[in-house]
Amino acid sequence: MVKYIIRRLLISIPVLLGITMITFAAYNLAPGDPISAMIDPSVPVPPEVLEKMKEDLGLNKPVYIRYLIWLKEAARATWAMPTTAARPSCKRSATACRPPWR
Repeated sequence: MVKYIIRRLLISIPVLLGITMITFAAYNLAPGDPISAMIDPSVPVPPEVLEKMKEDLGLNKPVYIRYLIWLKEAARATWAMPTTAARPSCKRSATACRPPWR
C-alpha cells in the first residue's frame, strides 16, 4: 500500500508541472500585456516609462525565467501584490472572508 501511495505521488509531480505549464502558456498567449492593462490608453506614455515598467515586472526576461518565477510565486501563494496595499492578495482575501462569528 505504501508503495502504491509513493508511486501515485511521484506520478502527480509531472502532472502538476504540466498543468502549470499549460496555465502559464495560456496566460502569456492572451492578447495584450500587463502593461497595456495598467495604463490609461487616453494618456500618452513615453517609451522609456513603458520599458521601465516592463523591467520592474520582469517582462523583459526570457520565458523560462518568467515561468520559474511564476511557479515560485504560485507555490508561495503570492500571485499578485496589489498596488493599493502592502500585503499579498491571498492574505487580504483571507482576512476579508472570515466567518462573521469571529
